[in-house]
Amino acid sequence: EARDKPVKEAPPVNGAIRACVTEAARHVGLDTIPDQVLGNRYRAGEGIQAHKDDERLGEVILILSYGASTEMEFAWGRKRATYRVPSASWALLTGSARWDYTHRIRGASTQG
Repeated sequence: EARDKPVKEAPPVNGAIRACVTEAARHVGLDTIPDQVLGNRYRAGEGIQAHKDDERLGEVILILSYGASTEMEFAWGRKRATYRVPSASWALLTGSARWDYTHRIRGASTQG
């Protein structure tokens, strides 16, 4: 199973990506700068199925949205909440949002 495999060590986050992550982390009030970056590109109309991020990624998930605006839906049992994720925005998953709820990206809109 994938969870039994160690996370492959990646090169350090540098350059423009490091600057963007640093600014985002400060903006959302993180005390430390994330040392891992996972990039997903969603074109207009695309999304991702409901999931929880792998526990090996740590306590906090910092999301940087730099493409089209979209909606993210959180679900826990029958509870559902949908949030608009504008283009060029940041979001932070921690606590219950990180560990208890699944989240999915609805198909992105065509507008930024």
